[in-house]
Amino acid sequence: MDTSSDETQTADDYDGYYDDILPVDEGRQREGIDRSIVKKIAALVGGLVVVIGICIALMYLL
Repeated sequence: MDTSSDETQTADDYDGYYDDILPVDEGRQREGIDRSIVKKIAALVGGLVVVIGICIALMYLL
């Protein structure tokens, strides 16, 4: 059984339609981390730690 002739037959029937469609992000470089968002998240977490600390301190005092 000759499988190579089946493969060439399939390849010869292919019209290349999907080769013409490129992904939207073709050729783009990978984006880095946005430092402003990281700073905002760090400030939010720091604020939460302070508030939780104040709540715990008030629980012990009252």
